[in-house]
Amino acid sequence: MHSPVEKSQAGAKTIVVFCHGFLGSPRQFTDLAELAYGYQCAVLSLLLPGHGGSGRDFSRSRLADWEGHLDSELRRVAPAYEDVILVGHSMGGLLCLNASLERAHKVRGVLLLSSPLKLRFPLRSLGLGLRLIFSKKPADAALEAYRDASSVSSRSALASVLWLRQVADVYRLMGKTRRNLPGVFVPTTVVHSKRDETVAFRSAHLFRDGLTQARMLTLEQSRHAHYVPAERELIGRALLELIEG
Repeated sequence: MHSPVEKSQAGAKTIVVFCHGFLGSPRQFTDLAELAYGYQCAVLSLLLPGHGGSGRDFSRSRLADWEGHLDSELRRVAPAYEDVILVGHSMGGLLCLNASLERAHKVRGVLLLSSPLKLRFPLRSLGLGLRLIFSKKPADAALEAYRDASSVSSRSALASVLWLRQVADVYRLMGKTRRNLPGVFVPTTVVHSKRDETVAFRSAHLFRDGLTQARMLTLEQSRHAHYVPAERELIGRALLELIEG
């Protein structure tokens, strides 16, 4: 079951808001949310519009829906806290970075996980996607991570074709983010893996060159939605450093 997660706690001054990416799920942040909560932060892990249901449900959602949902949730929770930390995976990171431009959101830091300013589509990525949709055979750890991360159910190629507008929205969001980079002044930690099969590693350099306060964290073994344990620990440390300021 894919559903949003919200946990408050008495005395919390900071809330950490997690935003998944294209076809993603709040499940991707379970361990990071627990880490932040144990550090006396409130946590909110979003489920974006169109996610958590069928492929046809997803085909009815657009970029404006995703942006609007993040904006409305931040406006709802930010007044109760001194500051907000945003954590986004892939497309969700781009949504978070743009949301940080709104002062009312009280964003003090952003953690970007595998967020794209350039995409790549090698045959390995295409094969992984087809296996994710159609295969019922036992999978390796990476494929299982992708299956667990996906909140959109689709068993037909037709449903995927219906997502062409949503793919175009991702490209529009990448362009918008690149234009907005000079205006982002909050500390931002940019995490990219050299083995990411979806996001071009050049994205990391574009973030580094475009942001005024960027810290880079390069992973050697992880993939786009699958992080090996040792590198997942590095991500956890990066999150705690943002929380500590």
